[in-house]
Formats: sequence, C-alpha cells, structure tokens
Amino acid sequence: MIYSNRDFCRINSSEDENDFKLPRPPANALREYVPGNLIYANGHRYVVRQFHLEVDAPALFQVDTLNEAVSEIGTATSSNLSTLSSTMLPAVPICDAELAHVSRITDEEDYRFQLPVTVYGYELDRHGPGKRFDWGGRDVTLRRGVHLRLVNIGATRKVSEGQLGYPVSLVTGQSRSPFASKRELDEFAKMQELRYGKKLHHIGFYADSVSDALALPGCSSREEAYSLLEALRVGMTRVIEMEREDVGILVMGEVGSNEVTGLLYDPMPGGSGLLAQACERWSEVVSEAIAVTETCPSGCVQSCADCLQIFRNAYYHRFLDRRKAAELLKEWGGGLTLQHDIPPKMPEAPAQEGKMPVNKAEDLLKGMLERAGFSGGRWQYDIQFGKPLGGTSVDVYFDGDDGDPGVCVYLDGLSEHIHGNPETAAKDRAIRDELRSRHYEVFEIPASELLNRDAMAGHFFRLARILMGKERAKSLRDDPAWFAPP
Repeated sequence: MIYSNRDFCRINSSEDENDFKLPRPPANALREYVPGNLIYANGHRYVVRQFHLEVDAPALFQVDTLNEAVSEIGTATSSNLSTLSSTMLPAVPICDAELAHVSRITDEEDYRFQLPVTVYGYELDRHGPGKRFDWGGRDVTLRRGVHLRLVNIGATRKVSEGQLGYPVSLVTGQSRSPFASKRELDEFAKMQELRYGKKLHHIGFYADSVSDALALPGCSSREEAYSLLEALRVGMTRVIEMEREDVGILVMGEVGSNEVTGLLYDPMPGGSGLLAQACERWSEVVSEAIAVTETCPSGCVQSCADCLQIFRNAYYHRFLDRRKAAELLKEWGGGLTLQHDIPPKMPEAPAQEGKMPVNKAEDLLKGMLERAGFSGGRWQYDIQFGKPLGGTSVDVYFDGDDGDPGVCVYLDGLSEHIHGNPETAAKDRAIRDELRSRHYEVFEIPASELLNRDAMAGHFFRLARILMGKERAKSLRDDPAWFAPP
C-alpha cells in the first residue's frame, strides 16, 4: 500500500518492507496522484484506488473550457450536487491516497505511461517582492512567492469530450480510472449508491502552490503564450543546469477575453532560483530559444517531438507554433531592462486599534489546544537552517512520528514587529516554504480568528487530521466545546 500527499508518497507494500518517501511538490502531485495514472516506484507500478479526503464539502468551481479559465463560486453541498450544470465542478484538495499494486516493471520496458491531464489556475492575489522588466517593449515580471490555485479538471481527452473530473466517491474516497469500461464505472457507481445512499459524482482536485513566477501578461492568444513559454523553457535547459520540467507552464485565461497571461513557475517550495538565473542570462536563453524554433530537425510546420513537443505537454500541442515563437523572439530580442522593483502584496493586516496583546493571544491559543487534547506542543521552538535563511522560532511545535519532521503552528498578525511587517513578510514566507520543502507541516492561524469559533474549528480539524486522526478531527470540528473565548 502506498500513501501519498501533496509532497510525498510513503510506500509500505508486501514487496517492500521498508518505508521510503518520494518528494512531490503540490503542483506535481496534482498531476500524478489522480485516477487513471500509473505511478512508478521501487520497481513496481501502482494506481490510485482510494483518497483520504480532507473535507466533507468540496469547493465548487465554474469551468470555462473555451477560455481555459476557472473560478471558485462557493461550496458543493448535497442539495446542489444533484443540479450542477456541465460547467460546474466540485473539487477537493489533493490529499493522501492509497495506491493498489499493478505489476513489476520489467527490464524490457522503455516507455512509461503518464496520463495527460488538464490543469487551469489563477492567482490568489498574494505574492512576495519582485521586479518588472522591459523586454523589447513588452512587460515581464519576476515575483517570489506567488500564491497560485491550480485545479485539475480532468483527463485531457475526457475534458475535450465534455466530461469534467474523475469518478471518486465523496463518502469513501474510492475511485476508478475515467477510462475504465462503462460496465465497471456503472457497477462502481451502483455499489457506492446502494451501500452509502449517495450518488457518485465526478470531482476535480486542486492545490495551492507558493511559487516563484516569471509572467508574460497581455499575450494576445494561447498560441502566443504557449509557444513563447515552451521555447523559453527549452532555451533555459540549454543555458542553465536544469531539466525541462523543473519549471512549469501555466496559461491563465479570463472569461470573455482572448487575452491571457503566461507563467513560467517554479514548483519547488521556497524556489530553486532557476527563473532568476534565466533573467540574468536572458540573452543566452532567448538565443537558444530562437535556435530551437528556427531549426527543427524535422522541418515541421508548427511543432513536433524534435522541437517543442513532449509527452507531458500533450494538452497544448495544438497551440504550439515554433515559427510564431521565433518571429516574436527575434522581434523582442535578448535585452531585459529592469524598470522597477515590485513590492510584496499581502493580505491586509488587522486594524491596530483593539488588537489582542501578544501574551493574551498565545495564552488563549494554548488553552484551546490543551482543552482539545493536543498534547506535547513546545512553544517558541527554534529550528535552524543555516545561511542564508538562518532559523525560525515556531510559536508551537509538535514532534513527528519516528523522527520525521513535525508540525509547525504560527500565530500570525499579532503586531507590526511579529509577522505583520511587510518588510519581514517575504522572509517569513521564504522560511515557511523552506520548512515545507523539508516536509514539515506548516499551519498559520491569524490572531484575528482566535475569537471566531467556526474559523478555529476549521484550523483544529486540519491540525487534528495529522496529529490525532480523522475521527477525532471530526469530533473537534462538530463539537467545539474546547472553544472558550475570554
């Protein structure tokens, strides 16, 4: 059995007695840990069979496949699930999953299947510091810590046929491949309804990613955005020591508009610095991008496997045009001129008047944790990274199992010199991204929510899922007797 979550798999099967981890940033897990895909690990193939769903009520998204746009419009409830239109998709956060063993990998294999999936996304209006550049008369921005919401709306071929999502039970988390036979899918749906009294629905998955991002706003079409981004990504691999998929591509559309924004984003928590290196060596990157788009060995008309196409970008093969990319790259050239710095954009800080004192806020949280049964927490716990980040003082820390990284809880927004100062916000974010990259779980509780019972019930539910298990988490959420504001 394999357990996977946003950033790792834990394998513990009959073939392998020892556990080990497979690092997966959330953006990558969103594409891999889905029904119908094959997972390759430790010489074996696996498929997803059951998800450990973290929420009872999925988020509800409006999907515009024409403009490749997605937006959250509320919560999917039992009452509205039965009346959803074909453009509405309930979706859950990518989460732990149990994978079923399929077979061993043989020495004769030279091809590994990966399911083409369709992922849309949008920014969550929060980012760290950055820079704005002029590239031959057009804007280019590089920002750290851009908060993105990525939504996997389904297998690409099924989406093109008008079917969104994957067959997953919201009661049990059990799933089947979207390409299973009609008979298997019908029997699966019938069994779920007979046993649990609820109809089976197709659902999507989403992940929130904090990524460094290089943006090309105002692209006139998807052909322009995808072709330029893919050409630049290939150019980066020829100049910088990196693999092609070390940076991702996201094209964000808007309902009712042909204009799109293209992003090259770094899915590694905390950032790997690849995009900054690309900007520093922009002329070389552009030169190599021109070379690959002008001189395809096969002389293809638009794109092929010898220039821009790979298996993982199959979703947008139809948009790739190497000649168009070459024309624009030559027009804008290899110069990248800094225009100005971009300040961080963070959520508005709570009003100063009436703000809760630091000690009182910590005492209030400590009391609620104790009443809820969270034991073993260590307050003001220091974790050191070394240069350049130094270290961090975690408000309350819970040890992990068997020496694994534990759970870090931060109480945010207490004062201007603790978490709330925009000048230190970027460093705080980098530190917390570094913790996540080292497989710590990081929770952020705004001090302004300490007096909000529903908000704290949500925080404690998610915290208890990790520290206490699913049943206890539900109990804390549904009966918040531990909540006792002053």
